[in-house]
Amino acid sequence: MNTLNKLSPGPMDRARHSSNPSMDNTPLPLPRRDLLCKAVLHYVTTDAVPIGMKRQPLEEKANSHLENFSLKNFINQKGMDLDERTKAFKEFTSHLEGEGLILYRRQVKGATKRQVTIHDPLTGGEKEMLMFGSNNYLSLAAHPHVVNSVKNYIDQYGIGAGGPPLLNGTTELHVQVEKKLAQFKGLDDTILFSSGFLAQLGWMTALIDKEDMVFFDEYSHASFFEGLKLTKCKKLPFRHNDLEGLEKKLDKYKHTGKTCWICVEGVYSMDGDLAPLNEVIEIAKRHNCRVAVDDAHGTGVIGEGKGTAHHFNIDPADIDIHFGTFSKAFGTSGGFVCAKQDLINYMRFMSRAHMFSAALPAPVVASVMAGLEVMEREKELFSNLSESVEYLLKKLDELGIAAESESAIIPILIPEGVNIRKMALEFHQQGIFVNSVEFPAVPLDKQRFRISMMATHTEEDIDQLVSVIKDLFIKYNIITVQ
Repeated sequence: MNTLNKLSPGPMDRARHSSNPSMDNTPLPLPRRDLLCKAVLHYVTTDAVPIGMKRQPLEEKANSHLENFSLKNFINQKGMDLDERTKAFKEFTSHLEGEGLILYRRQVKGATKRQVTIHDPLTGGEKEMLMFGSNNYLSLAAHPHVVNSVKNYIDQYGIGAGGPPLLNGTTELHVQVEKKLAQFKGLDDTILFSSGFLAQLGWMTALIDKEDMVFFDEYSHASFFEGLKLTKCKKLPFRHNDLEGLEKKLDKYKHTGKTCWICVEGVYSMDGDLAPLNEVIEIAKRHNCRVAVDDAHGTGVIGEGKGTAHHFNIDPADIDIHFGTFSKAFGTSGGFVCAKQDLINYMRFMSRAHMFSAALPAPVVASVMAGLEVMEREKELFSNLSESVEYLLKKLDELGIAAESESAIIPILIPEGVNIRKMALEFHQQGIFVNSVEFPAVPLDKQRFRISMMATHTEEDIDQLVSVIKDLFIKYNIITVQ
């Protein structure tokens, strides 16, 4: 096997005029491509320096990333009212739907497992697919112990309390899960939220003051950027995992904040790589900064399920905020923050996202409890997941496809000019459920397929995935076979 394209294709103009049928020669409908590009440029250059400070030169700014993204930035052109914006968006999506190029909201008929049945939006019938697009990394969403435990807890607790945690929403089960999860992560206590997104907003708005200074990795999650807006704090991004750049910015700007925070992700959700947490902790200690780690994709996956801190043999107490969600490896919904007791108690009363939201329903909390029990008993799930990731990476390397990952997320970049929407359609037609990430969510040269692995995937499943990838990459002239 031989790689022709190391994912560094030529200019878009050359691709657009290529005779290669795999290239996208169709201009985007409304909004126009030139307006989209202007919007992208504007989005890259916003919020690059602390509030109230002189803007830095462009080369010092952090890159744009798909998590710091909203379609409103590309649809909401100046002077357009709501009716005009919705009309433009309808025209934009109708064009794609007419060509069968929108695969969002595919309806899964049954539990999310390694193999699922969906309602096929193209044919109107049922279709069997291999699931490589779910964050259900340990396959707990349909694990027999989890399902049976939830049924039993429903008989005892019903389906909800009809109130917030501080009033009538806390059951004995909620407290048990808080303690068990904190013990699992090696910390004092846990606070629960209705979703991971709310957990992020909850801890940030409760603990970060507008006079504080936050340094954050440019690849941070969308929920983090929303939290920044709400806190109105001083903020400064650093390039992804660039700790030398972080230290330079700390030296220059840390004095501007009352409290200094360094915020990173344990596992980055679109690239599958890890933050160098040991070095981050060392830097934080030298500069007297607090540390927050979004471990949504690390918890339940690495470090025997305990997350990124455990993976790096870090004392959990060296990290002020361990944030995560139950919508990944736990296979359910909800969010959590694990921390020292005083911080958790403070957040229970100061986090509006916690205080003014209904408590997590008992069946959801029960699924978390059962998930923790499975993680403690069936440690082979972690090795199965790791071995499946290694097997897929090996097979991709044999094809000459550059891919790497330290987690359950494997991104495969697609060269600029290749029609990723048509490729996604063909993955679907071949029975592979995989998610595509395309422009304008990412730059044209960073479009990708994001493969999510599960502990229950078999080698036969992976071989079938690789076979489809091989055929499509040959068809679209990304690789050739000698």
